Amino acid sequence: MVLAAALTGEWLDHQMELLQGGVCDPAEHWHDLRNTMAAPLVLALALPWLRPRRSKTVSPEPSGEDAERRLEQA
Repeated sequence: MVLAAALTGEWLDHQMELLQGGVCDPAEHWHDLRNTMAAPLVLALALPWLRPRRSKTVSPEPSGEDAERRLEQA
């Protein structure tokens, strides 16, 4: 999604440069694309470490009044 938006923006930028009679430097456009995609790439690679981990422990048996209620309901 970010790549599509960046490519569209660079295409529009290129078209505007051509309409204004300017010289298009492809290196500038590639530099802009790399800069635009850097942050999303870093976030996508870091995402597995940013998510909270699920606990694999089993919840303990209820104690106190909760335990007694459970026995009374049985």
